[in-house]
Amino acid sequence: MALVQIGIKALRAPSGEFLESVPIFAEIPKERITPEGLTKTEDKTIDDISRIMAQKFKQYIDGVKAAEKNRR
Repeated sequence: MALVQIGIKALRAPSGEFLESVPIFAEIPKERITPEGLTKTEDKTIDDISRIMAQKFKQYIDGVKAAEKNRR
């Protein structure tokens, strides 16, 4: 089993201030962890977000090029 951080919790003092935060861990079978230390779901999420961000960046670059072309 591998421990994977799934969150953070912090209690409040009687004054209402936050106390020191503490990580929350879950036990995950080692078969579900990639060599990079991610779960397969995290790895897929990163791939999906990267693909979306690359498309958006391409749209931005294309827009800048078109604006420069129209400005001349």
